Amino acid sequence: NNRGSLPWPVDRGLVIMHYGSNKLPSGAVMVVTCVSISSDIGNSVKAVFDGTVSSVTTIDDIQVVIIQHGRYFTTYSNLDGVSVSKGQQIKTGQVIGRVASNFDGVGAMDFYISNESANYDPESWLRKK
Repeated sequence: NNRGSLPWPVDRGLVIMHYGSNKLPSGAVMVVTCVSISSDIGNSVKAVFDGTVSSVTTIDDIQVVIIQHGRYFTTYSNLDGVSVSKGQQIKTGQVIGRVASNFDGVGAMDFYISNESANYDPESWLRKK
């Protein structure tokens, strides 16, 4: 019911990598299971739907928040200043952290939507800009 109607996790940002196959400037193809959104370093990252924080973790110096929404999960990766904790109830639009710099020094965050068995194209769930 929420496909195409969820708010974006950042107020100002541009998609720099789409879900699926992405052709890089080098000509190589990179397949990703998320959408990468560039945004200014330090911009707020917000929950796209009500839920419960199921995990706050760090993977290779990258802060990650996973929120459970019934049988679906949203994952917010490459965060800084995470302001939520495991088990916390979250509301749509609540700030959960800030955009960090990626390996290229550019502000960007990765956003995933999944359930227990599959990943989904996040852009098809988000409102059209």
